[in-house]
Amino acid sequence: MQAVILAAGKSKRFYPLCEKSNKTMIPLLGKTILEWTILALEKSGIKDIVLVVNPEGAATLPPKRREPKPKIVIQEEAVGMADGLLKAKDEIHEDFFLLNGYHLDIDWFIKDMIAKKEKADGVILATQRENPWEFGVLEVVGDKVKSLVEKPARGSQASRLCVAGAYLLTKDFLPFLEKFPASHYQLEEAINKYCQEKNILVQETAKPTISLKHSWDLLKLKDYLLEKIPQVISKTAKIGKNVILEGKVIIEDGAMIMENAVIKGPAYIGRNVLVGNSVLIRQGTVIEENCQIGAFSEIKNSLFLPGAHFGGAGFIGSSIIGENCRLGHGFVSANKRFDRKKIMVSIKGEKIETGLDDLGVIMGNGVNVGIKVGTMPGKTIGSQATINPGAIVYEDVEDAFRG
Repeated sequence: MQAVILAAGKSKRFYPLCEKSNKTMIPLLGKTILEWTILALEKSGIKDIVLVVNPEGAATLPPKRREPKPKIVIQEEAVGMADGLLKAKDEIHEDFFLLNGYHLDIDWFIKDMIAKKEKADGVILATQRENPWEFGVLEVVGDKVKSLVEKPARGSQASRLCVAGAYLLTKDFLPFLEKFPASHYQLEEAINKYCQEKNILVQETAKPTISLKHSWDLLKLKDYLLEKIPQVISKTAKIGKNVILEGKVIIEDGAMIMENAVIKGPAYIGRNVLVGNSVLIRQGTVIEENCQIGAFSEIKNSLFLPGAHFGGAGFIGSSIIGENCRLGHGFVSANKRFDRKKIMVSIKGEKIETGLDDLGVIMGNGVNVGIKVGTMPGKTIGSQATINPGAIVYEDVEDAFRG
């Protein structure tokens, strides 16, 4: 059994993060999302792995320590999932899983799909969703798939049963796919027709599957990993006097926790992170490597990507701070509306329903923020932007290079 992981797309819906790279290259708890997916596959017994990545991804994968190494296929231009799969066809020699690069949860559905495949020409993993119009929707009779419609008009979908980003197919599907005209939805169109001609079964799961459509989905993904991985406190970490650690707290090599800090797990402190005096880090916080958190600050349920610095004496809640951001002293992110309604986020002019009533700011990489700045709930700040001291961010801020 093989696995083909598609991780070459530009992830434009993930703005303001990784607009020019694939979202699976984002680090979470010390490894990229793609690396976590590879580990989950290997744990399930699948070690013949083909990675379809863009040139940027090829520069960092596979990890040199891994044996056997995944096969790397380069998709120079992200023109659709079908193109990525067909680029890998020479490496596919048997039945294979076709996966997104963020299936960290593969271990609990892979065996069931393999068992069901013995009676069919293919198996599609699916789950019920409240917003099916944002996904590929399946029409099924019993457990046989009759059709697949990608992103149907709202209210017109045949069901709420949606594709969950995992297919188990035979290599015979590849020449079938090549017959369809190249387009962004070539794969979905081919699978739809394949379902009508072949015996394709659905593997429905009631468990919540991981979705990574938008940047704020990272908050749920980090929670999944925080629950899954064991507690470790590195022997090379330095823990100051009167530091309080409650619950599951993971502290990596070279981290320094200064005096009187309080960390309430689940929480993750990455390599060489500095947590200042009297900092309060609350449940659900993940701070990746080489970050600095200034004294007398409070952080809850947030993600700091590598190299971000926070001057301290402020509050950051339910937020995502991009790589190498610099946040001045006294920064505060509001994370709830006054009326406690669900928070909307604007992505490229389109208002997106997050379904969340607790969401702070989402910053791209390299943002510079002056002292005593505040941000309203659900606002995005583009990469390399500068926010002047004392400002209150009521509206989204574009990338600096968009001018």
